[in-house]
Amino acid sequence: MAWQSRSSVTGDFTCAGHKQTAILGTGGSDVVVAVFLNGLNRKPEELRFNIFEPRFAHLKTESLDYKLDCELPGFQRSKTCVGLNVADDEVDSAHLYWDHISKRFGMWRL
Repeated sequence: MAWQSRSSVTGDFTCAGHKQTAILGTGGSDVVVAVFLNGLNRKPEELRFNIFEPRFAHLKTESLDYKLDCELPGFQRSKTCVGLNVADDEVDSAHLYWDHISKRFGMWRL
């Protein structure tokens, strides 16, 4: 796995009141987002995708201050917490949010 240091982002992804770090990695046909929920010295939560072109994949934070037309399990709108957006500008982005019910990341795409 080749980690893309330029893709590193920080934000309060879990609404726990502190900053976490996420980074994008690519290897073969996989795109991986590693999210360090408990500091950089602990094992990250890894989210794997094979729908994106690894050469063009990128990661950014996005606001969670929006209302969805559908109901997402555990989604909570927030003005202070942020989600993650994984894209390659070829297919629809993956929007990652913290699922407050299951205590793990959820995802939606158009």
